[in-house]
Amino acid sequence: MVQLFQRKLFQVLPNPPCETTSTFSSVTNAGHFISLRPFVNKAGHEDFPFEWCFGGISKYSQASQLDADTAQIIFTMELDTNTIRKVENVDKDPVTTKWATWPSGDVEETGEVFPFGKDKEGVKFRELWQPINPDTYETEQKFNILPRSADASKFASIALYVNNSEFHGLVTIVGNFVQGFLHKKGTESMSFIRAAFNGSKYEYSIKFGPNVDVFPTKFHNGVKVGEKVGVFEVIEA
Repeated sequence: MVQLFQRKLFQVLPNPPCETTSTFSSVTNAGHFISLRPFVNKAGHEDFPFEWCFGGISKYSQASQLDADTAQIIFTMELDTNTIRKVENVDKDPVTTKWATWPSGDVEETGEVFPFGKDKEGVKFRELWQPINPDTYETEQKFNILPRSADASKFASIALYVNNSEFHGLVTIVGNFVQGFLHKKGTESMSFIRAAFNGSKYEYSIKFGPNVDVFPTKFHNGVKVGEKVGVFEVIEA
């Protein structure tokens, strides 16, 4: 199912909740996923203005329904800025999360990571996500909330993927919303895009990194599965 979420709250327990990023997570109908988490205030983060970014093709997330309002998703981060940047004390094992949909339609994610090892005390976290209508998304400040009754089957759902000797990356398109993550192998060099399609052109809110020109520039042009678009291959359309 196509999904687009904006994160409204992040909490590392027992600390109070906060939100310092403009985080949007997108999931295609086939389950390919990207989450980009740029800081709102980039002062002091000019070299790398992201809290964290990750993504993966569908085989790297395993979802199951626990009850009518709660799902479990086990994530393995195929593309992970913390791993690429060799950040210390990062849990590289699959992360088990629970997603509970509230009566309001907002979704609470909870989970636990073990950055110091499985034999050490874990770190519990909580995040609150607001479902967004990907067809009416215009900017990070201008979008419509997606009601629980909405039919997600009508939204565009496209994914492009590369994993060759030089690059490893993923682009997801849900409705009008585009996100991309590209890693140049053998280096810590990463590039990211976030854009909205307004019917005639793409408006970018994120265009970061030395290889942004490697990303495709047209996504809503009738691409077909198996088609090559630059270094990327269409894996969902």
